Amino acid sequence: MAGAHGVLRVDFLAAANGRTTVLECNTLPGLSRRGNLATMAEAAGVSCPALMQHLVRSAFTKPGYLP
Repeated sequence: MAGAHGVLRVDFLAAANGRTTVLECNTLPGLSRRGNLATMAEAAGVSCPALMQHLVRSAFTKPGYLP
């Protein structure tokens, strides 16, 4: 997705015929120690505190909107 920044969880259905349907885009995907994002980060060797520090540091780094 062009211009995307930050974290996002997309829920979708994948049918046997190859068709996919997007159900929801969640911009706050489980921001707790036991939530989706922290669980995936831990599996990649990133601690929850390190993940949160990265999110805070990068929160305002997106360039301005360009139409």
